[in-house]
Amino acid sequence: MKHYSVLIFYIFSTFFLFDHAVCAEVGLVSEKKVQEKIKAVDNLKELDDEAKKQLLERYTKTLDYLDSIKTNNQLSKSYSDARDRAPGEIEKLKKKLEDLEKQQEKDISPEEIEKSTEGRILSELEQQLSSESANLAAIEAKNSYLQQTLNSEIESASDIRKQLIENNHLLEQL
Repeated sequence: MKHYSVLIFYIFSTFFLFDHAVCAEVGLVSEKKVQEKIKAVDNLKELDDEAKKQLLERYTKTLDYLDSIKTNNQLSKSYSDARDRAPGEIEKLKKKLEDLEKQQEKDISPEEIEKSTEGRILSELEQQLSSESANLAAIEAKNSYLQQTLNSEIESASDIRKQLIENNHLLEQL
């Protein structure tokens, strides 16, 4: 009887994972559907407690993956938005720089230059520039890391789908 329930468990979980691996890639799996599946597991009489526990763990892991996907999509969108805004911000900075260059061409007195920099000395400005450059490099590195993570998530979904297909073939051979 135990072998029968284990076999049912593996068949059920294989179909579940295959169904959700394919659906998650195209956005068909939702938290609501997984929650419904979790509730349905409690009502299954054919599975023993260990099989139910394993199945519930897989559903929980799926919920975690969905949450991770949502978070990565939000981060990706924020980085994409920042990338889209960058040309406009660059144009603003170019215009500001041109305005500063025009002011320098007008033979500004040293007192006026001191007022325009609000008393800051050159080393402070260079330090601030260095700090902002470091922040930009850190953001770009994080963006690169998140992009690599997203790509590996996509690849792992493909690997899971292949493994499930192989498992289905093995089950059919049994």
